[in-house]
Amino acid sequence: SASAEPQDLRNLDMSIVYCTGDDIETTCLHALTEGQTREYEKELSQSVLIVDEVDGMIFDKGPASEKEFNDTEFGEWVNTWLNQLEMTGQIEKDYEDFRAAGESSGQIQKEVEQAYHAAQTKKEGKDWVERGGGLYMLDPKTQMVQEHAWSLWLEILRRQKKGTPIRYRYVKAILCRLQCFRTYACIFGLTGSLGQEAEKKYLLDYYDAATFNVPFFLDTCRTDEEPPKPSVNDVVTIVGEDGDGSGEAYRKGTSGSIGTLVERREEYARVDFGDGKGLWYLDECITKCMTSKKAPTNIGTQDICDSMEAQEAAVVELAAAKCMEVPVLILAANPEAVYRLAGALREYLGEWWGEDTGGVLELLHNPRNPQEFVEIVGRSTEPLDIGADEEGNPLKAWRVTITTAEGGRGHDYRVVDPVIDDNGGLCLILTWVPWSEREWIQFLGRTSRQDHAGQYAVILNGQSEQVKLALPKKKPEEKIPITILKEGDLETAKKLLGVGDEIRRAKLMHQLSGLYWIALKAEETDKGKDWSWKKLCEEYTKMKYDIIKANFKDILPDVEVKDEIVIQVSQEKSDRANQGPVPGPTPPTKGKGSAGSAAATAATSTKTTAAATATATATATATATATTSQGQAAGPSPTSTQAPSPSAASTAGLASADSSPSGDQSMAEMTCAKCGHVARVPWRLDRAAPRRKCEKCGTRTVMSAFLPAHDSVI
Repeated sequence: SASAEPQDLRNLDMSIVYCTGDDIETTCLHALTEGQTREYEKELSQSVLIVDEVDGMIFDKGPASEKEFNDTEFGEWVNTWLNQLEMTGQIEKDYEDFRAAGESSGQIQKEVEQAYHAAQTKKEGKDWVERGGGLYMLDPKTQMVQEHAWSLWLEILRRQKKGTPIRYRYVKAILCRLQCFRTYACIFGLTGSLGQEAEKKYLLDYYDAATFNVPFFLDTCRTDEEPPKPSVNDVVTIVGEDGDGSGEAYRKGTSGSIGTLVERREEYARVDFGDGKGLWYLDECITKCMTSKKAPTNIGTQDICDSMEAQEAAVVELAAAKCMEVPVLILAANPEAVYRLAGALREYLGEWWGEDTGGVLELLHNPRNPQEFVEIVGRSTEPLDIGADEEGNPLKAWRVTITTAEGGRGHDYRVVDPVIDDNGGLCLILTWVPWSEREWIQFLGRTSRQDHAGQYAVILNGQSEQVKLALPKKKPEEKIPITILKEGDLETAKKLLGVGDEIRRAKLMHQLSGLYWIALKAEETDKGKDWSWKKLCEEYTKMKYDIIKANFKDILPDVEVKDEIVIQVSQEKSDRANQGPVPGPTPPTKGKGSAGSAAATAATSTKTTAAATATATATATATATATTSQGQAAGPSPTSTQAPSPSAASTAGLASADSSPSGDQSMAEMTCAKCGHVARVPWRLDRAAPRRKCEKCGTRTVMSAFLPAHDSVI
């Protein structure tokens, strides 16, 4: 049976649950804080998990997730000290008060003073926003509302503006996201974009993942007739990555992408992906795309304006002209820009339309009414009646919707009127370039969806920090958005370098969090131990592995902490903990079920015997450079981590292998990702993971199980 309800993640009657990455974390956290981590992992060891937008969980959020909890007693202290600050400008140091003694009270007093002054410097629309009567923090990078984010300065603002008492919270649990994934027998993670080489290498190193394209639904309905040779201006599909030798690095991962053939030279063809990238391929590496899917057309010159005022004037002028033909979607950098552009457009269009007709929509997430966002997305492509001409014929225009990054990913702006396609499709106007190739692909994917036409323009502010940093690095033939994206990808690569140590620490803190909460539920902690645990959660990223364990031993000396068995990732030589024997990947099935292509990352995670304090990880991560199931622009496609249950694994060839290792030598069981053939090679847990090609078909194999020597099995 299957379900799309997050509460069914622990329902043993459900084998497949469709959910988000946040749902996984919430369920895992609930089990951990109830002291039921082992029971939770056992419950889900045969379950299948489907995760939407999995790239955001794996890459953007980092290896660990910090979980905060209220502390009522500390909250009372904070409210008292804040009253003193507001009345006298300082916290009274009453040394006869028990709170004035000890590290915790002194530290919280410093926190209150710092947050009180910080609250006075925070700007609405940049650091925080008010939505639905509530105050929320904005992500400094994406400017998206962080619905559940907590900060003491934000609590102080809420008290000052809304009169609500301070809630004092601090981190009491650390979740390792990879650990959350490994609980399931099979995971399919879907996304419209997977990223560049750094992200793919990360998935390969730490999830053993292999990526794949899910074809467009309309393509699966067609015959197997061989398509004709493509001509210039034809839409083509990339089927190989060989070219003229000059752009090899950029061609990597483009197999499966959709583009337009724009030029031919002898046996080479140049393909434009609608995102400013034109790459040369051998003729044999492209085929005419037999779907009506089109890459979006760049209708702008990717202008760089002299100032923010000039930029916004250019955006308003283009949007006003285009909305007479098609719906317009503007992606602004932050909520402040949304409000400014909306006001300017209403004033500009008011000269044509007269009274406000609701033609300009502000699309911003309201955590207190999430359905409002969905309803605005639904209205954004509806036509607008703006009266009649001199002869009495009705005049029709289209709405202009202005949003931030939160409206640029995962939402379907549905186009149903054929007039829109005739006029070039929904018009997307980008006022900034996102922080990664993955987000750029997602943004462009809001237009040219399914089998519809699409168009976009990029209008940038030359005085923005982003453009200033990119201009000196721009090559003569390069467009500025591509330069910015390259810099973002370099930053991502730097961030992912050496992430093995972060994962190892996160996994340890995940284990320690479970042990701490068992002690907390058994009332074996006190305020002093709670405070020491708070400090460890705040500072563990700067500590070495053994120091973290020693600190935890000081907090709860009677609790046993098991050691991990650590292996090295070959080539990178970065530590990572093993995660239990896993069956080899079964052939991938179609993700998301409808139109478009979605890549899936198969991540297997079955538990090992109780003897092993660590587990071995194998994931088949499917990476693809094509359009998403909604029909977005060419680029890396969705990921899904997949691991079949033991019964499924046996059908892939595990049943043909012996059920026990030979003699007293431990073995690694290697399963072919293509044909399912199983072979065994000698291997020990203290060595680098083996790399082998299938002896039958030559495809790369993944380690599907660790078979310990007889005398090591308990």
